[in-house]
Formats: sequence, structure tokens, C-alpha cells
Amino acid sequence: MSDLMPEGIKVMFGGQEREILLTVKAIEEIQSACNMSLHEAMIVMANAADGKTDSETLAVFKAVAAILLSGDGEKVGTEDVTRTVSYLAYRKLARIILGEYGISIPEPDEDEDDEDEEDGSPNVETGR
Repeated sequence: MSDLMPEGIKVMFGGQEREILLTVKAIEEIQSACNMSLHEAMIVMANAADGKTDSETLAVFKAVAAILLSGDGEKVGTEDVTRTVSYLAYRKLARIILGEYGISIPEPDEDEDDEDEEDGSPNVETGR
């Protein structure tokens, strides 16, 4: 059964190895803390990975990082993230979070059916 248990990403934080794991609970906490969808939060995390330091980007980064770093039991606050993460580590941690979770989140696409018709893709049911 342990083979079916998801494994998080191991990262060093404050001299301790932590495991970042995106769970349903973490998603709910991120959406609540950031007052935005997970997809929107990952877009802001992309800004953090690019090195942007505006107040919204920093606030979302600290909230997401604190929530995900708290996943293995010991609570991490946004103040802990502020004190512990340097600018270079900030960008690296944002890339780790984005690489593991942000990129795999599909962008909502309401016009998906229209695009398939325009590009000449075959009909899935008939193959034509």
C-alpha cells in the first residue's frame, strides 16, 4: 500500500529537510490564504520564479511556501519564510513549486471544442 502513497519533494528549509506535497487540504488553504484559485496562485508563483518582488507576488509566494512547507507536520509561518529564504532561494523554491505543480495544472479552456474543429483534428468517435 505504501507504493500508492504520494511522495512530496524534499527541500532544505531552515537547516531541516522538509517535504512539499500538494494535498487537497493544502489547495484549500492556498486558495483561502491567497483569495484566488490555485491556477491564479501558480501564475503569481511564475512571477516569483522570474524574480519579481512586488507586494502581491511576495505575499502569495510566502503564503504558498508556508502552507506547503507545513505539510509534514511542523507549522511554518509566512514570517519564517521571510526570515529564512534569501532572494536566490526564493526564486529556486518558486521554481520547484511551479515545476512540480504549476506546470501540470491545465489552464482552463472554455473554447477547447472549437479549437479541435478549426485545426482539422479527426473526430474521436469516428476517426475522420
